[in-house]
Amino acid sequence: MTLLLTVLALAGAHHEGCNTNACERRVDRKEHAKTVHKWRRTARPYRGWLSAVRWCESRGNYATNTGNGFFGAYQFTLPSWWSVGGRVMPHLASPPEQDYRAVRLLWVQGRGAWPVCG
Repeated sequence: MTLLLTVLALAGAHHEGCNTNACERRVDRKEHAKTVHKWRRTARPYRGWLSAVRWCESRGNYATNTGNGFFGAYQFTLPSWWSVGGRVMPHLASPPEQDYRAVRLLWVQGRGAWPVCG
């Protein structure tokens, strides 16, 4: 039940301090720019590995939500996604965000985070 409440809380309160849609969009654009910059610096050297794991896990579909507790192109579990700083649901995050979080998860848990595909 607490996991469900946490998910609902994250879905409802997107950015603290924003009371308008314009504020939400402005903050989203800034966060996206930061993510793309982080991706260029962090995930780019892992492009080949990311592509292979992504294809193995979800056939490259970033929006995958099969209803089995795994989400996104890399089939993140919610605890693993949150442990590497993910905020929205993994399958709703942008492709650069998912790539970046996958590399962070690789650094934390190693290839064992993807037992079959890693």
